[in-house]
Amino acid sequence: MTGLVVLGFFLTYIAIAVGVAALAKGKWKLLVIAVFILIPTWDIIPGKIALAHYCDKEGGIKIYRSVEGVEGFLNLDGRVYEDHFNRYGYRYVEIAKERRDPQTGKALATQYARVTLGEDGKLKEQSIVKPLSQYAEKLTGNYEILPWLGIAGFADSIIDLRTNAIMGEYKEIGWRGNWIQRFASPILGGGGSCREPGNPYENLRLQVLKPVKTDS
Repeated sequence: MTGLVVLGFFLTYIAIAVGVAALAKGKWKLLVIAVFILIPTWDIIPGKIALAHYCDKEGGIKIYRSVEGVEGFLNLDGRVYEDHFNRYGYRYVEIAKERRDPQTGKALATQYARVTLGEDGKLKEQSIVKPLSQYAEKLTGNYEILPWLGIAGFADSIIDLRTNAIMGEYKEIGWRGNWIQRFASPILGGGGSCREPGNPYENLRLQVLKPVKTDS
């Protein structure tokens, strides 16, 4: 349904543009054509320039401090996978989970658990009162940079909980596209992003919190 609305909008816009241009005389015809071209496209060049600028300025993986022989960490987003143990060599991952009111959905409290890999190769979760990890991983999703141009970011940070210092971070900068693309999202796609190849989240973690298995 949305696609038909967008198509109808474009066809109507083109029809109006052709009609107005046909009525214009002399130099006014060129001005009318230029205006009708700029209305849907004026922010394409500024958007591409802004994306390139912020990708160069803020994007990618940045390492400020690394630690060797890390046994485990706290994941503030509650994500844990078997690869954390049998591939990378961490001995535990502590996770934070919000307990919510089933009726209102409002967060009531934060609960913690420690996850390890059992002898059977499956994840084992044990509730804990509070985490013991010195280091934590935190995702910051979809923060706005230039809302009027559709420039936004997505960040993953490794934090030293004793000092609250950021040890490393990965920022992916994205452009949602020009105003028509944002209006018709997701039909017309977006303007692109500067995502690191592979799995930048794992790359960040393994460069900052080097697990026991990879000690040199």
